[in-house]
Amino acid sequence: MVRAALLASAIDSVSELRLGPGDPHRIFLTNADGRLITRLSPDDRLTLMGDDLRISPARLPAAIALALRGPLLDQEQGVERKGELTVDGERWLATFRALAGSQDWFVGVVVPESAYTRELHALRWRLLVACAVITALVLLGGAAVLIALRRGLGQIGGGAARMRILDFAPSSTETAFRDVQDVLSGLEQAKTALRGMGKYAPLDLVRELYAQNREPALGGELRELSILFSDLEGFTSLSERLGPDELAQVLGLYLEAMTAAIRSCGGTIDKFIGDAVMALWNAPSLRPDHARLACSAILACRSATARLYASSAWKDLPPLRTRFGVHRDVVMVGHFGAPERFSYTALGDGVNLASRLEGLCKQYEVDAIVSQPVVDAAQGEFLFRRLDCVAVKGRTAGVWVHELLGAPGDEIGNLRAARAYEAALDAYTTRDFAASIAVLAQHPDDGPSRVLLARCRELLERPPPPHWNGVHVAVAK
Repeated sequence: MVRAALLASAIDSVSELRLGPGDPHRIFLTNADGRLITRLSPDDRLTLMGDDLRISPARLPAAIALALRGPLLDQEQGVERKGELTVDGERWLATFRALAGSQDWFVGVVVPESAYTRELHALRWRLLVACAVITALVLLGGAAVLIALRRGLGQIGGGAARMRILDFAPSSTETAFRDVQDVLSGLEQAKTALRGMGKYAPLDLVRELYAQNREPALGGELRELSILFSDLEGFTSLSERLGPDELAQVLGLYLEAMTAAIRSCGGTIDKFIGDAVMALWNAPSLRPDHARLACSAILACRSATARLYASSAWKDLPPLRTRFGVHRDVVMVGHFGAPERFSYTALGDGVNLASRLEGLCKQYEVDAIVSQPVVDAAQGEFLFRRLDCVAVKGRTAGVWVHELLGAPGDEIGNLRAARAYEAALDAYTTRDFAASIAVLAQHPDDGPSRVLLARCRELLERPPPPHWNGVHVAVAK
């Protein structure tokens, strides 16, 4: 009995072997017939029957039961026998090793396969998660790079598109890519140069040439235009009071107001000649109502300069008077100059006449004089005063000239004097100088009336020759 007790204690110690806390390995002893020799739990009964120990397990785990019934114990090869079991869908590993010096006893070990693969599965999931995170970060980083690159390329494309429509306004060159920034900086430098060129060339002309995909070349065409000349009265005396920089600023403000008003009425600035402006209508863009637009531009210029003179930017300088001359005629218009440098302008007798009409303003003490062809085209749109039939300097034929008074509905203070003047002019052209004098003398504050009154008195004292036709020959430009 003592021997059996000692053997039972030794056998129990085998079943209690563990690699550590929570060790899933189940270790037991069995014989070649698959009969347990060790107790699996303290509740199992150990019985000595002769020389044999008999184990009556209270509850035999399914994995051990399957291992004991399986073919592993029947294998003949080696002292170690291994195999796999499946219990309720779970894979188990079973190992039997012959116990040396025993009566065909085997040490059996069963363990869930997950005991070995659990960490591998966890590691695999960790690797998968890490790979997913890294992939997501790479994708996000790549997306951010692509978005930034696309934005930069969009800036390049947008800048090029704006340049195609001759919009040279500066734009941002900030980008994360140095190469893209270099391209944007290059575009900005080109736009800076083109902005400078745009200050010397009419952009309307450049836009038309670009739209036609045509490079400028020397040459021109005959086309009916309305040509405007303007001049600033009193600018010479003003320039003597101001320094060069201040004068440039003041002149710039004036020309800016004039340019905006002319362009708002569809005109093209041909050139600046000091404080004088030359503008064209119906070139380069066709404007069927160009005469009306030219007259509208005069009124717009008057309003624009009046606002300028009333603003603080004019710095308490005295308001200046602008004189205008407009003529409508068929002239040569196109590119003229040297092969390497030319300008788009109009040439011909009609251009010279428009310039002479501006000069007549001073002689007749008015602000705006237009020719008869302009009145014929814009009649009904504006109010005019018929001034005179004049042969300007350089021409022998006379041309009827008119003062532009304003638009219908405008408050025109000298309208009564203007209509009386036209009646006096009719008397003047029929050599009835006395009747003309009687009418004109009633309007001493009207500039044209004073001019014609002085002429009538002179002709009354020294009558003209019989072939006199009423044409006044201007001796000054």
